[in-house]
Amino acid sequence: MSTQSQYLFEKKSDNSLITEFLDNPSPIHFIGIGHAGLNVILCLKNKDIEAQFTGIVKGPTKANLNNINFINLNSETEIKPKNEHAATHLSEKILEVFRSSDKFVLLSGFGGQTGSNLTEALSLYLEANKKTFIVISSLPLKLEGEYRNNNANNTLETLKQKDYFFHFKHDTLLDITDDELTIKKSLELADEQFYKIIYALNF
Repeated sequence: MSTQSQYLFEKKSDNSLITEFLDNPSPIHFIGIGHAGLNVILCLKNKDIEAQFTGIVKGPTKANLNNINFINLNSETEIKPKNEHAATHLSEKILEVFRSSDKFVLLSGFGGQTGSNLTEALSLYLEANKKTFIVISSLPLKLEGEYRNNNANNTLETLKQKDYFFHFKHDTLLDITDDELTIKKSLELADEQFYKIIYALNF
């Protein structure tokens, strides 16, 4: 792993879950949650990673969704619940994605309702149903405001002790570049960081 990747992302030592994930011969299925997660799977597709891709997003997108299964959330109830029964509110069209024997990688940016709340609900659902999966998420920039950062931290508190969960701080990207970052460039760097984590996990 590169020095920059070590700085941004601490790999969990002796993580048998990762070993089991990598040894599992099932097809890999990347799930991009929210617009940030969708951007990540678009980045992965551009790197010619062979896998199945699904984007779960609230609202329309102008992205090229060629060969990407796309779910447009049209109900607040699909992403709002945040408690131990949250998974019972997941819609049939979402649950259908996870009925296969694929191994799943959930990718999301915390902060908004979809990225934070749906990632949490899906993680707890997959854990309860003994699915093979990991979660990789980014924390929002401080400049994104108190609401988004508080929402992200609430989800982080729930997931941070889980062996299947990995995350990095978006703000840390500012510390490893001398460039004056625009929001667009910052998001592009975040997409690359997701890729570095996936690479570091020996996919």
